[in-house]
Order: sequence, then C-alpha cells, then structure tokens
Amino acid sequence: MLTTFGAAVRKLRIEQGLMLKQMADALAMGSAELSSIEVGRTPLTAAVGEKVLEFFRARVSGMVLSELQQVIDESLAVPEGGAGRAGRIQLPFDRREPADLVADFAWALRS
Repeated sequence: MLTTFGAAVRKLRIEQGLMLKQMADALAMGSAELSSIEVGRTPLTAAVGEKVLEFFRARVSGMVLSELQQVIDESLAVPEGGAGRAGRIQLPFDRREPADLVADFAWALRS
C-alpha cells in the first residue's frame, strides 16, 4: 500500500527513469528505508521530506515541486506521517521494481 506521499514520489521517480536505489543513494539513505516510507511502514519525517524536495528541485517544474510540497505538508499533518492512509496503487508489471513485487507478494500472504 502506498501512502499519498509514496505514490507522488514513486510517480516522479519513475517519470525520471530512476530506480529506488538510485534515489535512496542520492538521499543518503537505504533503499529499504525509502521503500518503507513510500509504502507507509515508516512515517515520513520533515527531514526526509526536505531531502526529497531538494532531490527533485532541479529535476521537475516549479508547479510539480509545489504540488510535492503540498503532499509532504499534508502527510506531515497526518498522525504517523500519513502511514497507511492511501489505497493500493498498482503499477504496470514492467515498471515495477523487484523489491516492490516481493513486498506485494509478502503483503498478499499476510492478508
């Protein structure tokens, strides 16, 4: 399950042709940690939100950056950083990363 923040970041990341690990490395965090924030297992923090904004600052338009800022602000206003607040978003199979496939499989087993 992606949070609203996770869906926005994943969409931008995929549009930029970046893998989760590439973005996580640029943010100086582990890919598992970034994935955990995207799917809501770990709450978004203001520090991570700021790093994500800085990461996309030179890559997207000002309007897209403003929309991302709004999503971050809304996520931070929700208890636990918006974790568990968005519905499941399905990406086309060929655009999903192996870690996402494994996470979805594990989630399906728990259900």
